[in-house]
Amino acid sequence: MNNVGDENEKDERQMIEDSKMNFKDLIDCIVFFIIFIGILVYMISGFSKILFVSDEKMEQIVPKYISIVIGDNYELKEWEYENGFLRRVEISYIAVNKKTNEKLEVIHDVVRYSDMEDTIAKEKTRKRLEKKLE
Repeated sequence: MNNVGDENEKDERQMIEDSKMNFKDLIDCIVFFIIFIGILVYMISGFSKILFVSDEKMEQIVPKYISIVIGDNYELKEWEYENGFLRRVEISYIAVNKKTNEKLEVIHDVVRYSDMEDTIAKEKTRKRLEKKLE
């Protein structure tokens, strides 16, 4: 009878230890899952920064780019943009010639963000060089 009680006690201890192991495995899986989700969110946010340009940057750069493209003879009246995939931007604008009031309409022109940055950088360089000439 004593042997049976010892075996039952051993079985209970084994069951408790097994449940502790299962609980520990469950905690490990939960921690692993949380870390995996965190890494996945971080990667997605990184890819979105590569693939898309923020609206704040677009609000600043698009009017500068359009002003450079239309030149000094035109006044920019209205403009809008649509942020596209792979840092491409679709811009539309209406400008009016300062002297003749002739309208210049550009609708759905697709431009890469890097091209807009290059155009603005070149214009800044051109203005700086012109100041040195004076």
